[in-house]
Amino acid sequence: MFQIVVFDERRSGERTRKILEQYAHKNQMSFQIETIFEEPKLLKFVEEHQDLDVVFLDIRVGESVDGIDVAKKINILAPRVAIVFLTGYTDYATEVYDARQLYFAKKEELGQSLVGIFSRLHSEIARRNRGFVHIHAKGKELIIREEEILYIERNGRTTRIHCKKDTIDISEKLSELEKKLNPVIFVRCHNSFIVNFMAVREFTRTDFVLNDESIIPISRYKLNETRERFFVWSKQYF
Repeated sequence: MFQIVVFDERRSGERTRKILEQYAHKNQMSFQIETIFEEPKLLKFVEEHQDLDVVFLDIRVGESVDGIDVAKKINILAPRVAIVFLTGYTDYATEVYDARQLYFAKKEELGQSLVGIFSRLHSEIARRNRGFVHIHAKGKELIIREEEILYIERNGRTTRIHCKKDTIDISEKLSELEKKLNPVIFVRCHNSFIVNFMAVREFTRTDFVLNDESIIPISRYKLNETRERFFVWSKQYF
C-alpha cells in the first residue's frame, strides 16, 4: 500500500485525491491518502509518519504558502519521502530543482503523468530498500539503513557513525568500513571523515554543511574526487 499525502487548496486537493483514487481502482493498486490544507499540519504529519511514501505538493498554495519552501522543509524532516510537484503553470519549472523531488507535473495532465510518477516511485522504493549497512558493534551485528547515516568520523582508535537519532561507536577503521558502503552516495572527503551525500545541504570548496547543521571538512587532496563523485550522485538522483 502506498502512503500518500496531498497538500493543496481544498478544492484542488480533493480533485487530486479523486484522480489518485481513480488511478488506484483502475490499476488494482492500494493507496492510503491524506489530504492536508495547512502547512503546520502537513509538517507535523510528515515528521510523525516517517513511513510516508510520497507528497503531492502544489507549488503555490493560496496567496502566501510557497510549496518549494515547504518541500525543502520536508527534505530535512524526512529525506526518504518523495515529492511530486503540481502546478497549473510552467513558471516554476526551474525553481523546483531547489528542492529534492521525484516528479514535476502540470495539474491538468496529472492523470496521464501517474504512470511515470509511480514507475519512478517503485524504482525509488526498491533502491531505498536495498540500502542497508551491516556492522559489528560491541559483540552485536547491527543493520543500519544508509539513509539514516549522516556522516562517519575516525577519532583515535574509535570510528563513530553519526545517525539521525543516535551515534554508534565501533573499532573498525574507515578504510574497512568504506568497502561496505555504497560508493554512489558515500564519499571519504577527508582522512577522518565519510559523508552521506543524502545528508548534504551545502557543498563548498572546504566543507560540507549537513541538514543537521554539522560542518564536515573536505581536505584539499580529496576535493577533486569529492566534487566528481558529488556530480555523479546528483545526476543519478535528481
